[in-house]
Amino acid sequence: MIRELDADIVGLQEVTVPHQDEIRRMEDRLALSTGMRVIFGPTMLRGDTSFGNVLLHRHDILEIRHHDLTVEGREPRGAIDVVLRIESKAVRALTTHLGVRAWERKRQVRHLLRLLGSPSGDLVCLMGDFNCLLPVGGPLSDLNRWFGGGPFARTFPARLPLLPLDRIWVRPRVRLGRVRVHASRLARVASDHLPLKATLSLS
Repeated sequence: MIRELDADIVGLQEVTVPHQDEIRRMEDRLALSTGMRVIFGPTMLRGDTSFGNVLLHRHDILEIRHHDLTVEGREPRGAIDVVLRIESKAVRALTTHLGVRAWERKRQVRHLLRLLGSPSGDLVCLMGDFNCLLPVGGPLSDLNRWFGGGPFARTFPARLPLLPLDRIWVRPRVRLGRVRVHASRLARVASDHLPLKATLSLS
């Protein structure tokens, strides 16, 4: 299904690896099946099973960081944060999966805004499952303001999408083109969320 998207950067959430010693094998299999480079960002370990985010890309890495967004007493959460060289441009891409409670997401959004820092001329893309039922307002309003707004689309549940849980933001906002839900037959069975796809302009 990832090949079907024909994307340069892909963010995945809730990726499960049943055994610690299979993480490298999972990365190799995913790279082989998609033709992309793979970065795994585990956030939780239960027994010998790892859960977390994955970022796939087709470009040279300039920088990579893993951030802990966990709120005490809640399920561990994290973000993968990379800077990629794309056509001589430095593009910062982050993928994450926020918590299910509004107060939890509010803290995680504050953390993300600290990571994003002050405005800069570089292109920044934030994507993931933000677990927010509201199209605007709520815990994501500060993120929406930082990025200068952005469209939303219903992605969950996959068979009859009603809720805009997944988002893609880009700064500068003018670089964000079409945003659409990829609602193919394969996408509807591959996950309980439909993929969200965006077109970005580098200049």
